[in-house]
Amino acid sequence: MSTISEKVRKAIFAKSSPMVAAGRLTAIYHKLAGKKAVRPYGIFARQAPGAVKYNFGLTLAAEDDLWLFTVVTDEDSVPAGKEPEEFGEEMLSLWESTLGNSLTVTGNTVTWLARFSDAPSIEEKKGDRFIYLTRFLMRIVTE
Repeated sequence: MSTISEKVRKAIFAKSSPMVAAGRLTAIYHKLAGKKAVRPYGIFARQAPGAVKYNFGLTLAAEDDLWLFTVVTDEDSVPAGKEPEEFGEEMLSLWESTLGNSLTVTGNTVTWLARFSDAPSIEEKKGDRFIYLTRFLMRIVTE
């Protein structure tokens, strides 16, 4: 991971913390959740590094990356009367609005931050239950 994307990762954590503080998600993870993670939780990861621009002397100047955001739920982690996929989509939309359209990145400027596309939802059997992953890709351009 480059120094710019590492700064973006830290900024995403910082800006996502209200989701955990408000009890909407139990935790936010980068790349992988721990084996004892309690649902619902969020995971994000740099998915597709895009164009990289360099200044003179090969100094890294800008990155244009796609980041995958995922909310993981199961039947036991959603409010009564809601389906896990529906609740996951609500939490994902809330996470998107919590991030807004800007990040504070020391030494760089985020020039673009927006939902790029939806990613297919996944229903996966884990032991005796199903877990549901609701996801989208976000494009983040940092100079």
